[in-house]
Amino acid sequence: MRISYQPSEKAGLSQIQGILRARHLEQGRVIVKWEININCASASFGNLDYEISVLPTLLALPTLSQYVPPVIAQYTLPLADDKAATVLIIKNCGSDLRALLRQHSAINKPEIIQRIAAALGKLHHAGWLHNDIKPSNILCNENSFITLCDFALSCPMRNTAVPMGTPAYLAPERWHGQPATVQTDIYAFGVLMYEMLAGQRPYQIDTVQAEKDKMHAWAVQHCQAPIPKLPAEYAHWQRVIEGCLAKHKNNRYCDISEVLAAIIEVHK
Repeated sequence: MRISYQPSEKAGLSQIQGILRARHLEQGRVIVKWEININCASASFGNLDYEISVLPTLLALPTLSQYVPPVIAQYTLPLADDKAATVLIIKNCGSDLRALLRQHSAINKPEIIQRIAAALGKLHHAGWLHNDIKPSNILCNENSFITLCDFALSCPMRNTAVPMGTPAYLAPERWHGQPATVQTDIYAFGVLMYEMLAGQRPYQIDTVQAEKDKMHAWAVQHCQAPIPKLPAEYAHWQRVIEGCLAKHKNNRYCDISEVLAAIIEVHK
């Protein structure tokens, strides 16, 4: 189980979030996400109520529904002291990729990378951005089938004024206050791809930097540090990595279909 505390920019508002895995008597393995909103904050980017509002739209799209976890149940429960609890139960479609990588599981990395790109392409083709692509938001089953999850920062492409996502996967232009685009999803996917192939993220911050100003340290890495080289075993993937992690978004791949074509080319 994971628990996190999310302070809000608005005075007096904050969220306590958690996620756990369980077994439903009828639906089998499920993921339970819960959140306590202090002062009953309304649905907004980043909270569970917003994700609940987005999921039905995504699941209603025929080309996308197989890449989004089915919703089994949802609840909103009033609590004492002006608080409310929101619970979302979704189908557990596999292990999260972060856990698989940490456990050094025997997975077909090139195949999974290609399938993640294909799933992200379906999301983009449907007119949506994910805005928080990272291993823990990818579910992978025993057949290497990919499901995207955690849509709390997702938005239609016409509405790109979304808050910043996870610092370790955030594109340079987002650190400069520019809006989210297809290229910001491609950048995050590039970080994920490098992490899968190299066994670590392309950019790191040390403990001293983190203690002084963690966000500034991440900004410097993404905006100024050169794109690192992959291990020799995956050197033939370097061109794809550089096409995703280019510092200026205009130098990245134009869309995920270009990324997918490049992946297929090196994976022949």
